[in-house]
Amino acid sequence: MIDDTKLNSDDELFLKELETVFIRFVDSGKEQFNLEPMNSYKRRLAHKLASQFELETESIGEDKERAVLLKKTPQTKIPTSRKVKLPRIDTGHETYYAKPGVQIVLRSDGSFGVPWKEKDGHLIDKRVIHDGVFRIRSNQIVCQDDSNW
Repeated sequence: MIDDTKLNSDDELFLKELETVFIRFVDSGKEQFNLEPMNSYKRRLAHKLASQFELETESIGEDKERAVLLKKTPQTKIPTSRKVKLPRIDTGHETYYAKPGVQIVLRSDGSFGVPWKEKDGHLIDKRVIHDGVFRIRSNQIVCQDDSNW
């Protein structure tokens, strides 16, 4: 449990954004998800919040690249108090192009492109585009070889 009496407004915003990322991850077909690198305090908050979703967590990377890896478990669920209707970002069959090998991110505001140094909780999905072509379907970056292309 996170003691929100000790949180400042920046921490509360971070947790709200992170909660949105967790809900989208739990609702997705993915089994694991890497959060963006963050400082040790924010990683601690991420680990605590993940326990409420019954997600397994692991810190990965080193120094300024240290991040949290989320993994689903058989018990993973969205806590009842956190079930909210999230906007669905889906551009249908519209196809986008990127240089092969470039990482593309999908942000919570619906924008997408190469990563910036955005706040940790603003990303919904990220993926390296190997063949240079992708779509945005149901809050995910989808490539041609995916079943939901």
